[in-house]
Amino acid sequence: MAPPQIIKGPYLQNMTRQSVTIMWETDTPADSTVHYFADGQWLDAPDPTPVTIHEVHLDGFSASEMITYSVESANGQGHAQSTQAIFKMAPPTGTPFRMCVWGDNQDRPEVFSQHVAKMIVDQPDMLLACGDVVSTGSDYAQWDNRFLGPLRPLIQYTPMIVAIGNHEGNSHWFYDFLDQPGNEHWFSYTYGNAFFLVLDTNFPFERGTEQYAFAESALLSDEAQNATWLFVAHHHPPYSEVYEESTYARIREHLIPLYESAGVDVVFHGHIHDYERGEFVPVKTDRRIWEVQTSGAGGTLWSDEFDGDWEQIDLVITDVFHYCTVDVGADQLHLQAIDLAGNVIDQFTIDAAPREGTLPDDDGSGDPGPTQWDFASGDLAASYGPGEIEFADGPGGPTGQQTAFGSTSALGLPPIGAQAAHVMAFPKAASSTMGFRVRHGAPANGGGAYVNDYTLILDMLLPQSSINADDWLPIHNTNATNTNDADSWVRLADGAVGVSGQYDGAIPADTWRRVALVFDYDGSTERLHKYIDGAPVGTQDLGGLDGRWSLYTRADATPWFYLFTDDNGEAASAVVSSIHFTDRAMSDAEIAALGPADADGILPDPAACTADWNHDGVVNTQDFVAFLNEWAAHDRPADLNGDGFVDTRDFIAFLNLWSAGCP
Repeated sequence: MAPPQIIKGPYLQNMTRQSVTIMWETDTPADSTVHYFADGQWLDAPDPTPVTIHEVHLDGFSASEMITYSVESANGQGHAQSTQAIFKMAPPTGTPFRMCVWGDNQDRPEVFSQHVAKMIVDQPDMLLACGDVVSTGSDYAQWDNRFLGPLRPLIQYTPMIVAIGNHEGNSHWFYDFLDQPGNEHWFSYTYGNAFFLVLDTNFPFERGTEQYAFAESALLSDEAQNATWLFVAHHHPPYSEVYEESTYARIREHLIPLYESAGVDVVFHGHIHDYERGEFVPVKTDRRIWEVQTSGAGGTLWSDEFDGDWEQIDLVITDVFHYCTVDVGADQLHLQAIDLAGNVIDQFTIDAAPREGTLPDDDGSGDPGPTQWDFASGDLAASYGPGEIEFADGPGGPTGQQTAFGSTSALGLPPIGAQAAHVMAFPKAASSTMGFRVRHGAPANGGGAYVNDYTLILDMLLPQSSINADDWLPIHNTNATNTNDADSWVRLADGAVGVSGQYDGAIPADTWRRVALVFDYDGSTERLHKYIDGAPVGTQDLGGLDGRWSLYTRADATPWFYLFTDDNGEAASAVVSSIHFTDRAMSDAEIAALGPADADGILPDPAACTADWNHDGVVNTQDFVAFLNEWAAHDRPADLNGDGFVDTRDFIAFLNLWSAGCP
């Protein structure tokens, strides 16, 4: 064994007013010692355990204390020691400071190194990275040559926190090379006069999840509410005028209301490889919140592919590598975005403002209601409901390139009941990466940990050409990675529907049919009930609670299922005009009432039907009871005629609506 060599670091992590973690890496296992000067004397913090990634925690300091240190490792064949460096402990609570912020340095270390050289001149007190610090998290070499290597002259005396990005891939190297608070990928952190909430937007953050609960507790804590400045950092943005992904919509739905209600000042994020920023004043809070999209530290710069127009974004700069300096003052915050030449490409100042953090109006813990896609807008947007469909291989992948949206007449397809309809013609999923991913937004049900009761309805057409070319059309797959056989199928030879050798009914070629699959856990067995045009065609037992046919919930790490794809390309092309999902088992009577395929879609928007009081997509006695309870309690929603009183006239108005059902 050769003497050890220090190949990364030393660098500072998890800096507080009293403690700090010092890390470094050696090329062979060796012990760890930090030599440091404090209280007028040199002290040692040794750890005899032979390791390659060294992590030594020092404690017992005072706020803003200056510490001189070096690190040393030995293995019996020799030792290696770093040069001395000096750092300052975190300042007292309420103290102004300067930080540098960047995102997405992953691709060009030569660019990132230039940013780091300018940051050194800026003399920041701390650093904040908004993710994608490497291109491939599992590639060990990149953690040096694209991240810690370029940063080495700065992070030996400046502490750093990192919001994990998608390119890190949740790799163990992220956790090995960083020592962050809490579980290390979402956490809160106080520095000077600011409170930071750092989240992992690669991991479930919707209402009802562990991460959301943490975020809510952190932002509404006394420490956060009493801080001069309240910051949030995560990788994915809620708003971008140059690109859009389903993750952004989920951030807008679940996290932004929390940020606004809690009184967050600035949300920092990356991912887009551009610079965007803006100020917005929500009507409900009348307190400004700023979005800062800074992700130009080395990743390939993006062009404008979305052409969005958000009120929350005032400025977009797409073609400039940059980072930001932020002076976090006693009563003002000043941010500058700086390019490679040192030019200020943007700057703004924010005045500190009082906050009275509260919970958002809706905690989102209940049933999300049904979602339907009718493709009238010529894309994957839902017609109503919280669910989302996305191309499994991304917006630029083969699925999206080969999918066609339009009318039945424009695409040369038969009408539905003599009426033209909006449709989506999808391609054969020739590989497991193709197809569609559905984020349903449903909580656990049926008494288990997963979604055991649900209904999937499709108005679909099987082209004769697909029947001639292929044997099977997968309908849905509950496997989160699409590495198993699909969980429902159409057998193209005879148009029968089912799975596991039990196929029922028939869908003729080139005709529109309404296919309904109802998954129902009855307390002992999961059953699949199959319908074509409202008529039951077969039932089969599928197993027990939380089994293969159950869906992952919105609280799971993979809250989705797939459509029209399986693990080995056993698929076909077809056409759909409407898709409906709800997280309950619809009854025989409800399915029968839907009848055959309809050019107007499967079910009208329940929110547009006043009689559907519980918004479950049907009008029944449950709606009558729900309204009666609110009417008896004189709750304002029961004031149907808007006269300011809840009285007999409102009861009669609802009775008339309920008797008529949904239009």
